[in-house]
Amino acid sequence: MIIYKDCVTSSEMFCDASPVRKINDYVWEVIGGYAVRKDDVNDAMFGGNASAEGGDDETADGTIENKGIDVIMDQRLNEHAFQTKKEYQNYLKAYLKSVTKYLESEGRGDEAKKFKEEFPSAFGDYLKNFKEYTFFTGSDHWGGKEGDEEGLVVLQRWDDCEKSDRHPHGQAPIFVFIMAGLIPEKC
Repeated sequence: MIIYKDCVTSSEMFCDASPVRKINDYVWEVIGGYAVRKDDVNDAMFGGNASAEGGDDETADGTIENKGIDVIMDQRLNEHAFQTKKEYQNYLKAYLKSVTKYLESEGRGDEAKKFKEEFPSAFGDYLKNFKEYTFFTGSDHWGGKEGDEEGLVVLQRWDDCEKSDRHPHGQAPIFVFIMAGLIPEKC
């Protein structure tokens, strides 16, 4: 499995367990789905030890069911709001500068130059449809390597699809990632 981490904050953004569509050299879309995660809960998880505390061996065992979109739950993404398209564009400009700086620091100057030149046209349709998206950040969105940089903000929209267990309402959550800012790590 490969996990993709943000180059600014090191937050886990997505893994290759979900279906991925490569839109162009700079943008990938990850197709999320509805998921149910069951976690067993018992006293030991909270530091409880009934026998050491002189109590009986009764425990608060049980199962907690978490339901939601797999990409959000698995990478602990947090919803983020932009009040206006201009606010998002200002964020995007700062993030792209951080990505370019990262690529240059990794000795990938030619790639950084190409990214600066080609990314605006590769991402243009997403900006045109700004109102269709909800936004998510990684768990460590703030405080990048320079201390005040913001990490990647992921766009998410809904596309119609065939109903299934993964898409019970006939809609699939589509997450949009800027790939130049992500670092693949094998697990």
